[in-house]
Formats: sequence, structure tokens, C-alpha cells
Amino acid sequence: MRLRGRKNRNKPAKRDEAVSAVVGVMLMLVVTVIIAAVVGAFSSGMIGTKEKPQQVTFTASVDNVSIYFDHMGGDALSLEDLRIDLDQKDSRISITNDTIDRDFEGNNLSRKGTPGDLIRAGDTIVLKGGGNSSNIKFQIKDGSPITIEHDKILTWTIISRSSGGILARGSLTL
Repeated sequence: MRLRGRKNRNKPAKRDEAVSAVVGVMLMLVVTVIIAAVVGAFSSGMIGTKEKPQQVTFTASVDNVSIYFDHMGGDALSLEDLRIDLDQKDSRISITNDTIDRDFEGNNLSRKGTPGDLIRAGDTIVLKGGGNSSNIKFQIKDGSPITIEHDKILTWTIISRSSGGILARGSLTL
């Protein structure tokens, strides 16, 4: 005999509340793990911040066997951090303070201006070569010399060795 209105005690009751709680806890765990991974990546240096490129303005001029790069304004620079690329037709050379061969016909890379290690606005980088009134010769250690001819266009680029960024670029007729 069956009574109406009474529930069957042998049948388990349906409960959907537990599923919602488990899904909520799992979502909170996933969000926590993602936040921990992002914080860990930043703190370990895995995601580096990009260094702000230096801002600088140079002009170039030539006097017989020397090329002068005048710092017209912007950030201060170290001569040790600079690389100067010279291009003329098929001739190309990259010169740094470490690689210039100072024993070759008086080659030198130096600075003149305010005292100190940094090149500031108003200072000049002097790239002195060998040669004569018709050409300038430069040589780097463990490299072949190149000859830059007068009365032809020379393209120059000043590059930061630490960031690899181009600081200034231009051309001039020797």
C-alpha cells in the first residue's frame, strides 16, 4: 500500500549544490595559479622590461684625415658603448674603442670636451684615420684596412653596443 504525499525513503534525494561549489573552487584555484605564474615570471626576470633607447643628436664633419661627430643634444653617452659604422660604396667598417688599431697610421677614437667619462651635448667624438688629402684609411684589429675616398659620399651610423639601437645616422661628402 502506498501513501500519497510521503516521499520514498529508499530513493536518495538529488542535490545539485555540490557541483556548483566544486566548479567555483576549481575556478578560484586556476585563477590563483595564473596570478602566481605571472608574478613569478616578473620577479624572476623571465619577462624583462625593455630598456628605453637613448635619445641623441649628432652632426658630422670632416677635416683631412679625421671625422668629427658633434653631440648636439640628448642623453649622455659612454665612448665605450658606441660603435661607429662607416659605409662608402663597397667599403664598410665597424669601429669601436676596443677594435680600432691605434698602431695603424695614427688611427684613434677619442673624445674632446667636458671632463669625465661621458660624452655630453657640446662634446665631440674624433675618429682619426691615416691617409692623405685624397683619402682616409681606417683599420681595426684583426681586420683589413679600408680606404674612404674624398669627394664621395660617406654614410655613417652611430650604434649603442649595449642595446643594439641606432643612435644617429647621416651622410657627408669627404
